[in-house]
Amino acid sequence: NMVNYDNVGILVLNEKSSFPGFQNHVFALLNPTLAYRWKPDVEFMLQPSIRYAMNSMVENSNWVQQYPVLLGLNVAMRKRF
Repeated sequence: NMVNYDNVGILVLNEKSSFPGFQNHVFALLNPTLAYRWKPDVEFMLQPSIRYAMNSMVENSNWVQQYPVLLGLNVAMRKRF
């Protein structure tokens, strides 16, 4: 079980269930690309992305379960030679 926020003193954790126990998680990824051709050989691109965890990263069921969500944005310019 989780510790209360107002506990004072020494806390001894000697059971496996006292720790969150991190585990591997599986992500779903959405990564569309928007491209704009400025000239025949120059292209600008925006690539927003969202990554959502399909399972919790915390193994122990007595702890608060966490499902990470990662957001990102890539900006690129491509020049063809």
